Amino acid sequence: MIDDWEQGSHGGEINVPLSNGIIGKSDIYAEISEIVAGIKPGRTSDKQITLFDTTGLAIQDVITAWYAYEVAEEKGIGIEFDSLYS
Repeated sequence: MIDDWEQGSHGGEINVPLSNGIIGKSDIYAEISEIVAGIKPGRTSDKQITLFDTTGLAIQDVITAWYAYEVAEEKGIGIEFDSLYS
């Protein structure tokens, strides 16, 4: 499983083995979005092993940071500070 085909195949986790012909596109089971959206199932038994190595997409980082901020604000935890770039 990869985070995104374009990202992973050009500069991400599968770039080298793909470029060297060790694996092909058919060896990649799914993009994470296909699993999350229910298009493809994740593991179907406890004996299967899932390996996910993400190089990440900026949008995933932004969404994760925003969610963490909302949770911290809701719970009244964390420290607010002025932006370094304002």
